[in-house]
Amino acid sequence: MTSPSQLEEFSEHGIGAVVVAYMSAGTIESCVTSCLADPLTTAVVVIDNSSDRATESIVSAIAQNDCRVRYRAVPNLGFSRGCNLGAAMCDTPWIAFVNPDVVLDRPLSELARALDTTSFSVGAGILQTQGGRAHGINCRLSFSVRRELLAVAMGPTRVYSPRFALGVDGWTRVGQLAGALLVMRTATFQRIGGFDERFELYYDDVDLAVNLEAFGGSGLLHVPWGTHFAGQSSRSVPHMSYVVGKVSRVRFLAKHYSRWRAALAALSIAVTEWAARTLARRPEGQSARNEALRLQTKEVFRPGVKVLK
Repeated sequence: MTSPSQLEEFSEHGIGAVVVAYMSAGTIESCVTSCLADPLTTAVVVIDNSSDRATESIVSAIAQNDCRVRYRAVPNLGFSRGCNLGAAMCDTPWIAFVNPDVVLDRPLSELARALDTTSFSVGAGILQTQGGRAHGINCRLSFSVRRELLAVAMGPTRVYSPRFALGVDGWTRVGQLAGALLVMRTATFQRIGGFDERFELYYDDVDLAVNLEAFGGSGLLHVPWGTHFAGQSSRSVPHMSYVVGKVSRVRFLAKHYSRWRAALAALSIAVTEWAARTLARRPEGQSARNEALRLQTKEVFRPGVKVLK
């Protein structure tokens, strides 16, 4: 029998997990199973942007033994639309967004309970890489045009990594949290209108952090919460992933800066990045760089470029 204290905890910290998948058969079972390990996770919704039969088979097998799991195959809606769709399918006071290549070691509801004692509007625990690296992997300094230009030359990790000691107890305010793991109250998510669906992939979490700043901002709890096997989905479509991320950056600038400043910044960053990465022979290839530059330029002057297929 469920005790009164358990019922109270459910009503306060029951949580729904949204997993937006794309060709995720290699990691989806571990991800979903780790979410289900928390008894206060009352829904795990998998939105499959690839309509991948292997992913569907794995999730359906889990759902046969656990009624909390739901699966929906969709055309490639993009990350933001997938998150919003999944969130609408959860009827819980808290909502979590978990990448399909994340395996949790601790309960999502525990993170919600910890966040509830702070003034932050969105929170996450530390995600480690497969090799065990943990320092700031899933948080960054706030976006700025200067930092973005520096990142072209120095790399985003060096420019955006926060400077704090890993051993510090409790919470730290950060500029933004990576979308690989996010927890917040459903009411807060609804209040800001969810993710902006103009961001098909990447910069969705950057935009979310800006939108949530007025409601308390982003906090990182200095406790390892799981492992992120990063890039599992993007590696299946590297060309598209590279291009769509650059277009999303143009949209972020257009949304948060004045028209001419956004256009100047977008074009300056795009051209500098194209030249620097071409000279360095970066692995995305010349074809991806050329298409990214072309579509970024088009997005500046004629917004609404469609990249995802």
